Amino acid sequence: MTKSTINFSVDAQLLQELGERLVGKPAMALAELIKNSYDADATFVEISFDPDKELGNGRKGEIVVRDDGHGMTFEEFRDFWMRVGTVHKTRQTTSRYFHRILTGSKGVGRLSVQFLANELELKTVPREGDGTWLWSYVDWEDAIKVKDAAGVRDLTSVSVLYEIRSDRPPFGHGTELRLLDLKQEWNTASLRELAREVWWLQPPFRKEIASLPPEQRFEIRFRGAEDAFREFQEQLDAVLKIQMAR
Repeated sequence: MTKSTINFSVDAQLLQELGERLVGKPAMALAELIKNSYDADATFVEISFDPDKELGNGRKGEIVVRDDGHGMTFEEFRDFWMRVGTVHKTRQTTSRYFHRILTGSKGVGRLSVQFLANELELKTVPREGDGTWLWSYVDWEDAIKVKDAAGVRDLTSVSVLYEIRSDRPPFGHGTELRLLDLKQEWNTASLRELAREVWWLQPPFRKEIASLPPEQRFEIRFRGAEDAFREFQEQLDAVLKIQMAR
C-alpha cells in the first residue's frame, strides 16, 4: 500500500468568521488599527469618520485611518500584511525606530479591516525605501466568493489588487486605510468604547505632545461630525482624568 500526503485547505469564509470571533466589536476593531499605527512608530494617527457618506450602488459609510509611521515596503506588505496571523509581533517585541512595546495583536489588523467594511483601499509609503510606494484594493465580499477550478473557495486563492507606484507619494511616509461600505452602525456607545480602548496610547497632556521626544509623541486625531467628535473627545478626556487621579 502506497502512502501519500495531502495538504490542508482553508475556506475563504474563515476570514469573516475569524474577524467576528477575534475582534467582535467595531470599537475593538478600529482600536486595533490605531494600535498598529502606534506600533509603526507614528507620532499621530488621524481617524476621519463619515458613517453616512453615500458611496453609490447602495454602499454607505467611510472611515479613513492615516498615520505617519514607517509604512510598508512591498516585501513587508506581501510577507506581513497579506499573511493572516503572522508571528512577527511575537518574535519582535519592540518597534523598529522608537523601541515602543508593541501593542497590536498579531495578524488581527487585517481581520479588523475586513470586519469593519466591505472594501479597503490601502496606500503605504515606506520611511526607508527606493522612492516607490504601494497602492492596494480589495472588495472582501467579492474576494471570498471566488472559487478555484474545483469549485472551492480556498483562502490561498483570494487575490488582492496592488500597484507599486513611482509617482509622487500622497504623503511623506506612513499608511492610509480607507474603509468603504461600513458593516456596522456607529453610535454614541461605540465611540465611547473606542475612547476607552485607546486612551492609554496617548500622553495625558495633549498640549504638550509637540514638545515630547518622538518616541513619546503619539496623538490621536479624530475628524468627523461635530457630535461624533465631541463624544469621542469627551470620553477620552474623562478616562484620562480618572487615570491621572489614581
